[in-house]
Amino acid sequence: MIDINIKRIAELASLADNSAAGQRYCDAGMHLGISHCSMNIVKMPPHWLDFPDREREHDGREEVYVVLEGNGVIQANGYNWQVEPGMLIRVGPAQRRKFISGTKGLLLLSLAGPDFTAATAKSLASG
Repeated sequence: MIDINIKRIAELASLADNSAAGQRYCDAGMHLGISHCSMNIVKMPPHWLDFPDREREHDGREEVYVVLEGNGVIQANGYNWQVEPGMLIRVGPAQRRKFISGTKGLLLLSLAGPDFTAATAKSLASG
């Protein structure tokens, strides 16, 4: 039995417009059948300001973002870092972050590991 699933980003049905201003979000992991981490695609139109200012401290999940297309900045603690295709960005669970797309919009692949809260660690240890 072969256990491989291949999808094109452009063909993902849930990469649908879910915002009046045009931000698009897709649970790509669901489309691929991923069960042990999350994998999402976020597509922001040019100059999008409404990406949530967020953190993942509640579930202990660090995130990695891969910039696929476009340009913009990631903001954290009053600092701005320019982002462009080919960049990998790791953000710790307690770190608040926000993306703002630039003139070309922004297409991100977001990866988050399993839930690593204290309860999960205890459950794994008692395993």
